[in-house]
Amino acid sequence: MNAAILQPFCALLRGDRRGIGGALGARRCAAAIAVGFGLYGAAVGAWRAPQQAVYSGIKFPLMVLLALGFTGALSGMLAPLLGARLGFADSLRAQLRGFAAAALILGSLAPLAYFISLNAPPPGVPGAARYHSIMLTLHVGLIAYAGIVSQLRLLALLRHECGATAAARVVFAWLAANLLAGSQLSWNLRPFFGSPGLKLQFLRDDPFDGSFFESAFRSASVALGSQIGAVAVAALGTLAVGVTAWALLGGSKPESHPSPNPSPTDHGPES
Repeated sequence: MNAAILQPFCALLRGDRRGIGGALGARRCAAAIAVGFGLYGAAVGAWRAPQQAVYSGIKFPLMVLLALGFTGALSGMLAPLLGARLGFADSLRAQLRGFAAAALILGSLAPLAYFISLNAPPPGVPGAARYHSIMLTLHVGLIAYAGIVSQLRLLALLRHECGATAAARVVFAWLAANLLAGSQLSWNLRPFFGSPGLKLQFLRDDPFDGSFFESAFRSASVALGSQIGAVAVAALGTLAVGVTAWALLGGSKPESHPSPNPSPTDHGPES
């Protein structure tokens, strides 16, 4: 019974379309998102307080589902424009599977995140703001890693449906849209870690002031030093975009089609 439940998720992480079949529907994907992102969010929030762990465990899956709601319609429109033979329902199903893959990766990293939360200096000690910035930068990197790897698994699935080139274009566009939407939603739904010195809240009183990218840049600057942090953020961002584009677009090869009129040499020498 357990093997039958887990088998489609294992196939998803392998990019095995046949192994998934029709067993990985919307309900299973939503359950994986709730569990995987919920566990990771709880592990992240545990650094601040148990109450923050509960809040973050609820808000992480909520953020993902909201991001899917914002980008779902856009994804359905982008796919045909980029040459993929995907309808709106197919695009939404693929997006759900991509987020489910990311949830499985982050869920597997939840023990590591909890270990970091337990062993980091507590919020009340001197210099806690710097530790908070270091952890924020670390977790942003882990979440970005899970997002990129999950999209590469999704790419392997979509290649069978719409061809390598079109699949690469679509997945890269989806990745960019999810990055922008998810990043800003994570700012609007803050706190997830719980900044030292600020009270515990489910949502901040000013959720629309500022942006995620300002916060990430500031945290990296504090964690690594102002000048080093600025250079590191710019370099890592450029590297991440370049590597992702190469993996998605550079790895796609034109599809070969059989010649309609094969020559006799195609079948070996004549006898």
